[in-house]
Amino acid sequence: MEVFTTDRIRNVVLLGHGGAGKTSLVEAMAYLSGQTSRMGKISDGNTVSDFDKEEIKRSFSIQTTVVPILWDNTKINILDTPGYFDFVGEAEEAVSVADAAIIVVSGKAGIEVGTKKAWEMCERYKLPRMFFVTDMDIDNASFRQVVEDLQELYGKKSHHSICRFVKMRNLSVM
Repeated sequence: MEVFTTDRIRNVVLLGHGGAGKTSLVEAMAYLSGQTSRMGKISDGNTVSDFDKEEIKRSFSIQTTVVPILWDNTKINILDTPGYFDFVGEAEEAVSVADAAIIVVSGKAGIEVGTKKAWEMCERYKLPRMFFVTDMDIDNASFRQVVEDLQELYGKKSHHSICRFVKMRNLSVM
């Protein structure tokens, strides 16, 4: 087992509204990095980050899970946080140890309360962040609309953060 020095370890927190696709994004990252040989599904209860019996029963995250991803000689600890406000303490704790954040936004639902709360947390901790748009395989999802709404709300640049827009068509990579 390889030992990583602190200069080769990064903590990246996934934030966003409940149901935006954070856990599915972790699954895709783990699969594409070679950490897993298949992508789990929330509906099947076999994801790498939602393994607690209660999480499987409810089909959503209750606690933050750390999923290590090895990429380009760097260990990236992905912190998959719950999106529902009952568990906001989990997200706050994860943000406090993160080097950067990915705010996950559904291309179908657009900006939700959890998106705004995630941005506010990143502002409080002066955390670099980017947006990741999911659900692009759902009818009537609009990447363009999400980007326009985010730019209207937060501007094209923020003096404390780097904003990038990433689009994912389909998380069903096989």
